[in-house]
Amino acid sequence: MVTPFEIQKISNHGVGNPIVARLAIQSHDLLQWLNVDQAKREEILSHYMELMRRLLACFDVQNRLIDAKTETVELSEQIWKEGNHTTPHVVSLQEEVENFLFASKIYLREVARLLNLLFEAGLPCDSSIFWDPNGQKSKVAMWAEATFGSDHETTNMLASEADWISELVRKRNAVEHPGGKSGTLRVKNFERLPGGGIRPPVWARDYDDEGQATDIYKDISVLMDNMLTVAEDLLVDAIRANPSFPMILIAMIPEQDRDRSCPVRLRPTVNLGA
Repeated sequence: MVTPFEIQKISNHGVGNPIVARLAIQSHDLLQWLNVDQAKREEILSHYMELMRRLLACFDVQNRLIDAKTETVELSEQIWKEGNHTTPHVVSLQEEVENFLFASKIYLREVARLLNLLFEAGLPCDSSIFWDPNGQKSKVAMWAEATFGSDHETTNMLASEADWISELVRKRNAVEHPGGKSGTLRVKNFERLPGGGIRPPVWARDYDDEGQATDIYKDISVLMDNMLTVAEDLLVDAIRANPSFPMILIAMIPEQDRDRSCPVRLRPTVNLGA
C-alpha cells in the first residue's frame, strides 16, 4: 500500500486547485490499485509530484495572461465610456506565450518519462515520441500497437493525443528555430478590424491567411485540460493493464459533483458485474 500522503506548502496552490487535486491527491489514492511493489509506487508518485510542479508552471503563465487581458479590457472599457477610442493591448503577450510553450514542452517530456515508468516502455524520454513530423505513426503509437494491439483502448488513447501534442510542439519549435521545419510563430495582440470590431489575441505558424489563426486564450485553456488529462489517463490505463485487485474500476466523477475543496476527477470503485 502507498504510505500516508503528507501535503507540504511547496507553492501558492493548494488542493483546491484541480492540478494539485488530480495529480497529487488523486494519483496517491489510485496508485494503491496498481500491481507494483511499494518502491515502484513511491517512484511513480514522486514523478506525479514533478508533473504537478511542471503543470503549475504552465498554470501560472496562463493566469498571468488572463490577468493582463482582464486589466487591459477593463481599462479600455473605461476609456470607451468616456467617449474616447482605444484598442486593448495585452502587455508581454509574446513573452508569456513563449514561456507557456517552453513550460508545456518540458511537461510533455515528463509525461514521456511517466509512460516509461508505468509501462516500462523503454521509449526516449522526449515529447517527440508522441508525434511524427512526417505525419506517420509516432514512436508511442507503434509501441502501443506492438504491446496492446491496434484496437486496444490504450493504443487508441495515445493515438488521439497526437494532434494537439504535435501542434503544441511545433509551435514551440517555431519559437526555438524560427524559419525552420515548423515555421515561425506569429503572435498578434488585440486588433481592431475594418468593420469596427476587435479581434482577440491570436497565434499561428507562418500563416498569412487570417482564417488559420486561432484564439490564444481558448487554445491555452484546451491545452491545459489536455495536458492534465493525459497524465491521469496513463495511470488509469496502467491500472487496467495490471490491477492489484481484479474487480477494480476507475470511475469519473461528473464535474458538477466534484468536491470544490479538492476536485479530484477519478475514483476507484468495484465492478460488481465481474
